Amino acid sequence: MPDEDLATLRQFLRRHGIHVHFVLNEIMRPVLAQSKLRELLPLFVCRNVLLVSAEPRARELLRALRGAPQLTLLGAVIDDTILSRRGVESLAQLPSLELSQAQTAAALSLLPSQTSSLLQQGPARLTALLDEHARRLRGRSAGNH
Repeated sequence: MPDEDLATLRQFLRRHGIHVHFVLNEIMRPVLAQSKLRELLPLFVCRNVLLVSAEPRARELLRALRGAPQLTLLGAVIDDTILSRRGVESLAQLPSLELSQAQTAAALSLLPSQTSSLLQQGPARLTALLDEHARRLRGRSAGNH
């Protein structure tokens, strides 16, 4: 990958909180062998680039890699879960946590208002029926006088 392309990629990724690390397999393989991520060992056979971020940034990662055909996404570890490329692509299609929380809150707040409306319909209907009955009674008593 040309240095200029790599610098552009690094800048784009850094803007999204993703850091680029080049790690030698001689260093990475012994560390992985003794970690809970040892299932990743088969992926470390040639030159590897680690992209690291504090928060899951699947959408931004895939967007950056589309512009860098020299880099192939083999997988990812997100929230202590090993994902394949397809898993990362699926994760990128999910709505953000904030959007999901807002949608859930909206749905949950709708239920109490609907319940309240349903409960108020009974007394409101009863009141309307009683008002109608009282009007009829007044109409009869006015007609009798």
